[in-house]
Amino acid sequence: DTETTGLDSRDDRVIELGGVELVNRFPTGRTFHHYINPQGRAIHAEAQSVHGISAADLAGKPTFAEIAEEWLRFTEGAKLVAHNATFDIGFLNVEFGRLG
Repeated sequence: DTETTGLDSRDDRVIELGGVELVNRFPTGRTFHHYINPQGRAIHAEAQSVHGISAADLAGKPTFAEIAEEWLRFTEGAKLVAHNATFDIGFLNVEFGRLG
């Protein structure tokens, strides 16, 4: 699951990324969660009203670049299941694209 600064993956940033591992539809206890510093990108008021995450909450948190490898290890070989997957995958693709 992602939370973002807004709705435009080209201009907005992922500010929360989480996942829960399931095997045969049951949680294994293995999880992933990080709040992510949007590196100066403001959080749109509409987005903040949905997720409740403020700029102050993200101060001192890692950047996407700093958590990217951990996310890739967590999801390696997995089939991803997400609510509104097109939105989440779109943002993640852009974030990884920014890394080069």
